[in-house]
Amino acid sequence: MNIRKYGSDPYKCVVVHGGPGAPGSASSLARQLSTYCGVLEPFQTEKTVFGQVNELYNLIIHNTRNQVSLFGHSWGAWIVFLLAYKHPEIIKKVFLIGSGVFDISYLPELERRRLRAMNENEQMEYKRIISLLSEENENNNKNLKRLGEIAEKADNFCVEMKVDNIEELVNIDGNQYQKVWQEASEMRKNGYFIEIAKNIDCPVRIIHGNNDTTPIEGVVDPIKDNIKDIKWYEIQKCGHSPWKEKYGKDDFFKIVKNELNT
Repeated sequence: MNIRKYGSDPYKCVVVHGGPGAPGSASSLARQLSTYCGVLEPFQTEKTVFGQVNELYNLIIHNTRNQVSLFGHSWGAWIVFLLAYKHPEIIKKVFLIGSGVFDISYLPELERRRLRAMNENEQMEYKRIISLLSEENENNNKNLKRLGEIAEKADNFCVEMKVDNIEELVNIDGNQYQKVWQEASEMRKNGYFIEIAKNIDCPVRIIHGNNDTTPIEGVVDPIKDNIKDIKWYEIQKCGHSPWKEKYGKDDFFKIVKNELNT
């Protein structure tokens, strides 16, 4: 089954990985959340956006009995956002962690920040891999893995190199990334995420590092006026993966613990 379990039943939290096509990339978050409650870490294998949403829904309902809090990291933030729109009945609260921007007008600033955090060789390699991943390719698994390594270095601030932060990755799927990301990018371009925000009734909590190359304004501003119950937290001296950050992790878990208890 495409799921890992941490702690014991009842499973109250669900952690959704990034990518697309990078299952296990948020396993360290799932492990650390399991000190608070039972946690599920499902993997997305489908090659369409709503295929992944439906897959996630089925994995949740077959492994839980009550509403759950969803933690989506990076690409996973979009998936849990879509699930909140499609199946609010199974959700207690949605956490968007290091989410991608919901409006394409913020992409130039994202790209400027990311490239500024790379040296010249990394910039060239990054652009080359992005181009390669635009089409299906037999080397895309390798390409996606390398893209993740470059982006992680640029997007984070001061990640602690310790056992708790090691990710237990499973099969990287570069062609899944190519297919799903192409579809998701069109959805964003057409304003789909902003449009559905007005129909999301469950509480939405945005947690974002102020040193993430993705600007928090691109996540918050396009949807904040459309969602009834929304809060956002910007953590200082913190990048794309707040639970790993030396200076941001304590604030991150303080926020999470407080939100889970309310």
